[in-house]
Amino acid sequence: MITKDAPQYRLVSDKLWAEANAISDQSAAATWRGADGRLKSRATKSEFLLSPFLACVCGGSMHAKQSGKGDKKRWLYTCTTHHLRGSKACPNGKGIRVDWADAAIRKIEQALKEQKARAKDPAPLKAEAEKLRKEMRPGDRCQTEGFTSASCRA
Repeated sequence: MITKDAPQYRLVSDKLWAEANAISDQSAAATWRGADGRLKSRATKSEFLLSPFLACVCGGSMHAKQSGKGDKKRWLYTCTTHHLRGSKACPNGKGIRVDWADAAIRKIEQALKEQKARAKDPAPLKAEAEKLRKEMRPGDRCQTEGFTSASCRA
């Protein structure tokens, strides 16, 4: 095959072509695929914290969906495969409440931030560890520090 540059036939400029490819590359980098190469999620701007990351036991992605009526109306993360193709494609008809799942993630995030702050300044953590050591009974201390029962008796 012989190729020849023919700018008169271009539909878009080189600059626009490069910008479009950059956007496509960013989207591909933000896409999560399973070990089998199947798409699990794609880049999204969802208001739901976990939508891009959750996967069902069937391997399909999960999305947020409103369920219930009246006062019992709730947002749930549910299996997209079950939603689109029914229980023959995925038997998991249950969902995870969005508010509970997102709150759990936020608690984990807060705990990690606190742990990171403590790692920067270990003095309060060391003081707490020393306080706990003083409160422990002698037998408990032997177990937590890895001593054998013979050395604890001596």
